[in-house]
Amino acid sequence: MRASTLALAGFAFLALTSLSPADDVYMKNGGVFRGKATPSGDEVEIDLGYGTIRVALADVDRIVSCPSPLEEKAAREAERKRLLDERLALAGKTDAQALYAVALWARQEKYDEGTVRGVLALVLGADPDHAGARTDLGDVRYGARWLPASEAERLEARDHAERMRAQGFVWFDGQWMPEGEAKWQERLDENEARRDEAIAAAGRAERENESLRAELDRTQEDARRADEEARRKFEELARRHQAETDSIIEDGKRLAASLARVERCLEQAESQKAYAAREAYNALEAAKAAHCEACQPTPDLAKIQALLSDVIRHAENAIRAARQSAD
Repeated sequence: MRASTLALAGFAFLALTSLSPADDVYMKNGGVFRGKATPSGDEVEIDLGYGTIRVALADVDRIVSCPSPLEEKAAREAERKRLLDERLALAGKTDAQALYAVALWARQEKYDEGTVRGVLALVLGADPDHAGARTDLGDVRYGARWLPASEAERLEARDHAERMRAQGFVWFDGQWMPEGEAKWQERLDENEARRDEAIAAAGRAERENESLRAELDRTQEDARRADEEARRKFEELARRHQAETDSIIEDGKRLAASLARVERCLEQAESQKAYAAREAYNALEAAKAAHCEACQPTPDLAKIQALLSDVIRHAENAIRAARQSAD
């Protein structure tokens, strides 16, 4: 922040010292000070721009006032204007050639363009047809008139077009050509355009076909991979199903064997039950027969039936034991 402030102060100092008038204070000892000199009694105060000093008036040899750069520039411009006015006055207002000589001199002496064109306007005031002044102003002769170059070019192009059309020419593709040739060239251009479009369309179609072929290849590859995955999963499921089927068959075989054993046990139990019943029945009949033969009192049928029930119970227990063994 401080550095920028110092820089701005320096620029301001340079501007002030370059624009404000100054004095050269020559000292008797040979020294020179440049600044704004202000005599004050027996001293001279010199403002140097960056500070002020005081010197004894007796030590000062002389003080020479110097104009500022702006004053010097204004003086030079005034002198140049004075010289130009003198030459214009000598040339007069009616001598076009003398005025034109002043314009050439002003351009040679680096007067600004506005000043030079102003002198050329004075030339045309004395002679509107002065070729040199017209040319320097950028005008060209078109027929009997002087016109700005752009306007003359426009009119020349218009007149040239009218002449060419009158001769049967037409403007085509940046040039004049006979109407028949223009039509032929137009058809040729149309054919070339159609050919170029056909070539471009063929190129687009080829690129689209290449894209479709690439897409088809990707689709076929995806289908092949999907088929392989499906086949792998099917084979895995088939193996798993076969294993489960084999397990079920083995379980069925074991169950059938168990059922066969149960049936055999049941058959054995039924045989034992039937055998026990027959034995009980035979014992009962034998007891009845013995009673009849001996004419003894009727035996206790309840005991006989209890005996028969015991036989049957033993038979049923045997059947249950057989079933449990089968399970």
